[in-house]
Amino acid sequence: MRLVAAWLGQGAESVLRSRPGLDQPGFHPLRPIFCSHLAMRGLRLRLSRSSQGQEPVHDAALYATQTSGHGGGHWATGSTLASTTRECYCRSMLTFRSLTLTVLLTVLASSVMAQTTGAPFTDALSTSLASSVHAMHGTIRANLADAANLMPAADYAFRATPEIRTFAALLGHVANANFFFCSQAAAEPLPATVDYEQELDKTTLVDALEGSLAYCDTIYTATTDANIDDVVRLPGGGESRRGGVLMFNTAHNNEHYGNVVIYLRLRGLVPPSTANAQ
Repeated sequence: MRLVAAWLGQGAESVLRSRPGLDQPGFHPLRPIFCSHLAMRGLRLRLSRSSQGQEPVHDAALYATQTSGHGGGHWATGSTLASTTRECYCRSMLTFRSLTLTVLLTVLASSVMAQTTGAPFTDALSTSLASSVHAMHGTIRANLADAANLMPAADYAFRATPEIRTFAALLGHVANANFFFCSQAAAEPLPATVDYEQELDKTTLVDALEGSLAYCDTIYTATTDANIDDVVRLPGGGESRRGGVLMFNTAHNNEHYGNVVIYLRLRGLVPPSTANAQ
């Protein structure tokens, strides 16, 4: 690389002298920039020679210099220049991109650990499927209950656009679903007799949501590795497993908590999951 830099001019050579290690193996943060500089200088020379009617740069011996510790001249041809700069740039960019990817993945992993459930996901997962299902329910149920209490009563009628549910209807829908899915998993009659999606009052809806979550608590707690694979019948004649229905309920709660977060943010409120992580 030093030979090619010297051929390209004092500017490139001075960079090498002022940045020890730039022409040595391994990563150097300035190498991608320096190698780009080499490539551009070589391209300008090629264009210049072509415009002057001179031989193409790849056919000529372009540079000879004495290097310390060596007895003879060293010749850099256009092909040497091209291969050296290409290798320099590609290797340095590969190393640079690998380092960048490593940093990015580390940041993303930290973000997932902090935000996925409000706690490190390793706290919820274990070799026991029943325990994992129970733990995941425990986190989202707390976020939902806290969000319902956080939103002022006056904003229960809020909706971001006319096409979507009000905040009240959204919580009522979640309460209905908790009662339905958890009773299905346990093969029990539906405990709720009211369609809470039609309710508007905050107190009524907070009580309904917390009641549905408390009912689900009992079903998740009673689920063990011994009964998590029990077959349950679904409306319409379908079948599933107890654990499958409970996981679907948790996924449904997570889905709609994502909606709840938007409603809260639009009213200037910090969602419970964010507040708890700060």
